[in-house]
Amino acid sequence: MDTKKIIFVGLFLLLITACGHSGFEEEEGSAGFIINIINRTDKEYSGFVLYLGDNQNGIFIEKDSLVAKNVKIYKKDEGPYSSINNGEQRTYIRSNKEFRDLEGLSEFGKWVGSFGTLEKLYFKVKLSDGTIVFSENPKLRINSSSDITLSLRDSGNKLLY
Repeated sequence: MDTKKIIFVGLFLLLITACGHSGFEEEEGSAGFIINIINRTDKEYSGFVLYLGDNQNGIFIEKDSLVAKNVKIYKKDEGPYSSINNGEQRTYIRSNKEFRDLEGLSEFGKWVGSFGTLEKLYFKVKLSDGTIVFSENPKLRINSSSDITLSLRDSGNKLLY
C-alpha cells in the first residue's frame, strides 16, 4: 500500500474513533424529554410533579408522571444559574445538568414518559406551592430528543416545547 493510502486510512480511523464513543452513546440514549425550568419571579419552589397525558374534551387524563420533590427552583436572582437576559433577571435549571440523577430520568437526564399509543401529548406541572400549569397545545409524539420548558413569570406561567 502506498503512503497516501496509509495516511488516508489512518485519518479515517482516527475520525471514526474520535466521533465514535461519545457521539454514538448519546444517540442511543437521546429519546426523551429534557426538562428546562426558567424562573423570572420572586417565588422559590422546592419541587414539582410533571404529568404527561391526554386531553379529552377539556379534561386532562394522566398517563405518567415524574415526581421531583427535592428539586430546588431558585428565585429569579438566586441560584447557580442566575442571569440577566434582555434586561430581565432569571434563573434556570435543566434536567440533563442540575438534576440529572433524579429517579425516573435516563442516564442522560431525560424523561421517557409512558404514553402508550397517544399521538398527541399534553403536559401539566404542579409546583410545590400548588400552582398548576397546563400545556396550551399538544406535542406530537416524539421519536427523538425534545425539550419541555416551564416558564415562570409574574404575568403568567407557560409550558413550552
